[in-house]
Amino acid sequence: MLLIADCTVSAIFNATDVNLGNGKIKHDTGGPSPGNSTKVLGTAFRTDASVYRLITRTYYVAPSARKPGTNALWSNSVPAYDGQAQPEEMVEGVDGLALVFGEDLDGDKAANRYVTANAVGTWNNVVSVKAQLLLATVRDNMATAPQAYTFNGVTTTPTDRRLRSVLSSVITVRNRVP
Repeated sequence: MLLIADCTVSAIFNATDVNLGNGKIKHDTGGPSPGNSTKVLGTAFRTDASVYRLITRTYYVAPSARKPGTNALWSNSVPAYDGQAQPEEMVEGVDGLALVFGEDLDGDKAANRYVTANAVGTWNNVVSVKAQLLLATVRDNMATAPQAYTFNGVTTTPTDRRLRSVLSSVITVRNRVP
């Protein structure tokens, strides 16, 4: 399964033959499951288009295999061509992961509010995503007393003495903002 895209349009298809020598990718009807229902991609892509292999990637927080007693950020990658999950521990010392979605309510291409997925009014109005990570030291007793922190709008005072900080980044959704 491949995605071809330029700055204005994209298409998903199954490759039925790839010739690296001339850079051509065939996409005949049929092919590997689920197959192509048509050979037409909807547009003629030029040399400025890029081709990407589709991979479903899920991120989650779970106990660390490297540092027992702590949590870590994990990635579970599933290539579209074989469907075999490939979990990988990415970073230890991650206690939380949260996503909120920036919704444009007045048509100016800027987020007016950030809400959880279940509170999005119209998904076509989502122009950005704010990702937040709650990081914690992997060793306890780094502070003299438990340190309160605020993550995803909730203030918590833990029972341990780890130091925590919140990192966040706002990502613009491709093709939603000029």
